[in-house]
This record gives sequence, structure tokens and C-alpha cells, in this order.
Amino acid sequence: MTWGVSGTRGQWATPAAAESTRLMTERLDTNTACVAFCGWWGNASGTEVTFLEAPTVTDDAVVWANREATSLGQQVILKPILSVTDGTWRTHITFWDVDVAWEPKWSEWFVS
Repeated sequence: MTWGVSGTRGQWATPAAAESTRLMTERLDTNTACVAFCGWWGNASGTEVTFLEAPTVTDDAVVWANREATSLGQQVILKPILSVTDGTWRTHITFWDVDVAWEPKWSEWFVS
């Protein structure tokens, strides 16, 4: 079961998040928690991706989610995902197939 996908900084490592994890395990009879957290980039043709700034959850919060789920008997899969801050759906990444000197490049995006 995917857990945390819409969570933002400050929402994890709370009593409400612990209760959500417990209810997921208990009511849905899950055995695996796919802990999903977002990194952000400005637009679908930009190359700078940020995972360290808000609203992305902190590394400590990801560790907390892992420990919380495993304490309930869940296996954990970490799933970093990307969202675009301008609202573009992430499937609309628009880079050229061949590098063009003045255009954003896949290689720059992956480095970020």
C-alpha cells in the first residue's frame, strides 16, 4: 500500500501519521508499505530538482516512516517521486531526444 504520497514537511512523524500507518496495517491487512515522498521541480522542461527544501519531507521523517511501518510488521519500499510546482503532470517532461546546446537536457535533469 502506498503511504505518504501527498504528505508535506511537518505532516509525518506525528500522532496522526502514526495512526494512519496503524489503520492501514490493521484495516487493509497490508504487509508492505510503499513510503512515497515528493521532490519538486519548477516546470516540466526545467532541470533543477529539489529534494532538500520544503515542502519535501525531511530525511528524518522518511526514517521515522520506515521505522513506524516496520514496527507494525510492514516491509518498506521507499518511493521517491517528482511533482512539478507549476501543476504540470509529471508525465509531460519535455526534453529533446538529442541534446541541443541551448535546450534543457536529460543529462542535466538526472544530475539534479
